[in-house]
Amino acid sequence: MKRIVKGKEAELTMFLGGILFSIGCGMIYRPAGLIAAGLLTIAAGVLAALAGEGES
Repeated sequence: MKRIVKGKEAELTMFLGGILFSIGCGMIYRPAGLIAAGLLTIAAGVLAALAGEGES
């Protein structure tokens, strides 16, 4: 397990933070949780695309 996680700590932390944020919003108001999850997924996709621009 440590071999899989090594070097991916920042990504895992952001992923878990996004999940917890979405769940928290959903506990207050279910549509807000879905909107938050969608926005965080879009933001993650943008960040992944920007990070991959320099790789060829």
